[in-house]
Order: sequence, then C-alpha cells, then structure tokens
Amino acid sequence: MPRKKIGDFEDLKGRDTDSDGLSDYDEIFVYHSDPLNTDSDRDGISDYQKARLDLDPTYYFFMKDFFIPNKNNNFKPHVLKTKRLLFYSLSAVLVKILVVAFVLVFPVTAWLTPDFLKAESKQIVVLTNNLRQSLDLQDLKENEILQAAAFAKAEDMVINQYFAHVSADKKGLKYWLSSKGYNYQVAGENLAIGFSAPEEVVDAWVKSPTHYANLVDPDYNEIGVAMIAGQYQGFDTKLVAQMFGFQNTVPEKENIQAVEPEKLAVATSTEPAVLAIKSVQNPVVVEVKPLAKPEITNDIDNLLTNEEKLEIKILAPESKQVFVTINGQKQTVLNVQDGQAMTQINLQAGTNKIMLTAICDQQSSTSQEYIVNYDNQAPIMDEVKSFISAIRSKDDQAIIKIEAVLSSDTTSVFVRYRGFDIALKQDGQNALLWTGNRIIETAEDNFFDPVILATLVATDSAGNVLTQDLAWQKILLDNQGAINQYLFVKNTDSNYLKPLFNFSAWYYKILIILAVFALLLNIFIEIKKQHLKTIASTMGLIALLFLLIIF
Repeated sequence: MPRKKIGDFEDLKGRDTDSDGLSDYDEIFVYHSDPLNTDSDRDGISDYQKARLDLDPTYYFFMKDFFIPNKNNNFKPHVLKTKRLLFYSLSAVLVKILVVAFVLVFPVTAWLTPDFLKAESKQIVVLTNNLRQSLDLQDLKENEILQAAAFAKAEDMVINQYFAHVSADKKGLKYWLSSKGYNYQVAGENLAIGFSAPEEVVDAWVKSPTHYANLVDPDYNEIGVAMIAGQYQGFDTKLVAQMFGFQNTVPEKENIQAVEPEKLAVATSTEPAVLAIKSVQNPVVVEVKPLAKPEITNDIDNLLTNEEKLEIKILAPESKQVFVTINGQKQTVLNVQDGQAMTQINLQAGTNKIMLTAICDQQSSTSQEYIVNYDNQAPIMDEVKSFISAIRSKDDQAIIKIEAVLSSDTTSVFVRYRGFDIALKQDGQNALLWTGNRIIETAEDNFFDPVILATLVATDSAGNVLTQDLAWQKILLDNQGAINQYLFVKNTDSNYLKPLFNFSAWYYKILIILAVFALLLNIFIEIKKQHLKTIASTMGLIALLFLLIIF
C-alpha cells in the first residue's frame, strides 16, 4: 500500500541508513538531506554537524546562513540567534570579570608606580598654574628643592601616620624647607589625602579658604609637589604635599657699619643768673572766667578696637587750639573752629590713655582721660592640642568631633570643611577649650574624598579673626569598593596592566564590528522581513559591549 501522509513514515524515525547520527525521517522531512549520504552537499561537513549548528545540510555555502537572512534560516541569521547573542554577552562579561579579579588580587598601591605618581604631581602643578593664569597671576616654576622637601613631608606623614602641617615631634614647614637648604622669604604648604585624581585635589583646595589663599598668593614664584602611595590608618591611599616659596636673594649676613649716635650740642654759660622782682601796691583783681574743658563727642571711652587709626571729634568752646596726647606724649595740635575740631590718631598696641588740652590766650584746660584698648592680635591656637577627628557609628554615619585650645580673648569659633560650618562651644570647666561635633551622612558626596585640612575660624572681642588649618587626628577615608578600586587602577594607566586592558578592549571592539556588520546585513538584505526581537537583542549586545569598553 503506497504511503501518502507523513505519518505513514513514522518507522523512518528509528532508521539511520547512512549512520550519520540523523534519522532518515529527520533527513527527509526536517533537513531535506540525503538519508543515504552523510554529506549531502559534499562540502566536507557532515549533515549531522550542520544540523547541530542549525545550518542547511543541503546548502554548500553554509556561511551565508550565519550572516545573511534567507529562507533557509527563516530570514534570521544564525549569528544573531538569541542563544548565540546570549553566549557572546556572557563571554564578554566573563572576560571583564577576569580582568577585574586580576586587578583586585593586589592592593591599589601595588599599581601606583613612581612614574605614575610623578605624572599626577606634575598635573597638580599644571592645574595650579591654570588657576593662576585665570586670575592674571604669574605661573609658578617647579623647583627641585621644593619637590624634595614636599616628598620628605609626605613620606614622613605616611611613616608616622599623621595628617597635619606640624608633626608630633614639632616638624613643620620651616623644618622641611631648611633641611633641604631652601632659603626663602615666604613659603606655604597644602596637603591632601584619599583622592582619585589631581582634579579632585585642586577642586577641594579651591573651596577651602586657607588652601585657596596659597594657590593664588602673588608672593610665590616657585612650587614643588610630591605624591606618595601607602597605607594610612589601614587604608590604601595616596597622599600629596604641595609647597610654595619665594627664595631669599638677600645674603644672610651683611657687613653693617655701626652708626655713631648723633651728638647733641649743649649750650653752657659762665654768666651769673640774674633775678628780677617787681612789687605792685594795691593790685587790681580782675575775675577771669575759666576755660571750658574740651571733650571727645564720639563714644570712645573704654573702647576695644582692632583698628590702628581712630577718628575723634572734639568739642572745645572758646578755645583756639587743642593738644592731643596719648599716654603722656603729644600727638597733634589742632586749630579749633566754631568750638569744634576733628582728627585721626594712631593708636599704640595695648592701652591708650587719651587726653585733650584746650588753649585760649593765656588760659588752658584739660579734659578727662579716655581709655582706648587697641588689640590687633588674632586669637592664638595651640596646634598640638587642637584637632578634628572622625569616627563611624554603628548605623554607618560619620561623627565629626572637634577640640580646639585657644587664647582667653576668643569669643566665637567655627570650623569649616567641604562646605560645612561646625560651630564650637566654650567648655564649661576649661575656658580655653572649645568643642563641637556634627553627624555627617556618609551618603554625602565626596565628604572624605579627598581629605584636606579643615579650616578653623576664631574671633576675639576686638574683632580680630584667626583663620588657620586644623589637623586631623583620625580620618575616615572613603572605603573603596571593588568597583571604585578597579576604576581607580584602570585610570592609573599602569604599564603592567595596559596589555590586559588593551586585549579586553580589542576583544569587545571586534565583537561590536561583527555584531554591527551582521545587523546591517539582517536589516537591509531582507528589509521587508524583519525580526524585531533579533534587532533589539543585537542592539542590546552592542550597548553592553560599549559599556564594557568604558568600564
């Protein structure tokens, strides 16, 4: 009985005439190959192998099915099938995972070569000069002695685990410059720790009053920057010291000739002294009205000021002149008009006792004594006993604690750091101690990246202001997670890692080129027969590869 339906050939499913691994049924009805020949198209690849690869066993140019949409691949190139795109994606991610794992095996400092640190130091110099150029200030020239001093300072901070201008053994800027033989007229120093790029450091310095003042100080003409990598309080990090200077061109010792004091000529006479006396009988007594006492009309008595010059307004009725004396020394003589006079006097440091003497013909009168205290000295901070510190609480918050020991004339204090102002209060038991604290959410962007010295601002009762860097006692460097650590090392452009990063980048680029090529063929060869899922999946693969190149 002849066979008329496919079902009549069920017995062929268990038969493999050519023993190629495909049943006669599949070869006839599924793959349309010759069940009597293991290689129907005689291209050297068996029908079974092509079937495993989703290729047409009867088509000789099998690569066409891989890249070009046609009826044999249902207008969906095999290279763009979902399972293959998934394989490409997983392989690309696996390559990136292997690269990241290799980078994270070693500490960050292992990849920070001296050449890299030197290059970043020079970049800080460039950024500093760019800032100065924007303000029409002269560029700073790099000085090898300043660089050596900056390196010694940075190295000392890592070795002795401190972050301050002055170490525990009292080594400050003057010590480091003198130890390297830098003879200076003026000098300055900026410090930073826990940063990823030079741009972050300079940006943080610009936002800090004391650091910015150094960056744009017109008195400097030389610069030295040194960067060092190491562990600080358990964190792998980088630390930078930036020093500024203007060298002293005047010899330290000069031949100074003693000047003979001016001789005063004293007139002497051998003539005898002559006394005269006159007697008047019944003198006429004329009553004379006493001259009114002069007075200062503006409120200056018991004044405390930080201004050296003081303007005073004088009322002296019926007087022609007024003498102004300070601490018993005559300062100025004023002509009085309409009973009034005005002048500006120079105060002496400390207590100033001001008195006026009015003159009219043969009469004179003296004013009361006015007390003015002139204080132009800002509060003094004990650098050794003053600090800012940070600890982490159980709920991952940063607790900032500040203690400052200041002179007794201090009336108000606050500490400024990264845009935050933290007010300090006077301790109830120790009048010289000022304390303050603040809780910082660790979610705050870059609060500890990088870390620079905080700025303490103290004001006294005279209005003098102290602006000084405050040293860190304990620092909470931002803990670099795996991703941040990888990105940081990737940006170091290490000679040891460059071949590895280049290999992965080229692998992704080749995959992108092949994916784009196949996608364009898929779209434009059979533009009317598109599989949107295939196009979307391919675009997703291309986007993933671009992200992996960037990452």
